Amino acid sequence: MVYCAAFDCNNDSRYTTGISYHCFPRNEALRSQWLAKISRADLVVSKNFRLCSEHFTPDCYERDLKAEILGLKPRSTLKPGAIPTVFSHRNHQKDLDFHRRNVQKRKSEKNI
Repeated sequence: MVYCAAFDCNNDSRYTTGISYHCFPRNEALRSQWLAKISRADLVVSKNFRLCSEHFTPDCYERDLKAEILGLKPRSTLKPGAIPTVFSHRNHQKDLDFHRRNVQKRKSEKNI
């Protein structure tokens, strides 16, 4: 049983299919970037923590030429240095920031 360690992600290998789970990188600098992106900078990473494939764009993966040639299911292998960039909580934060700016703008217009 594997869970995604990203903030506000509920993917769980017991209930989701078609999702791959990736180990955190051993390289400290790259691991720090991953942790910052998933909004879990305080997380102490162990060998059991994973990040699901929904947080990576298709260009983060290497092509599995062998599977393509043989017509098999391709393996989900991340490129070296790949960084997760797809997060629903970041979109939600952008929406909140946009809303706050509009409220402040309306308040300043009222006071004029």
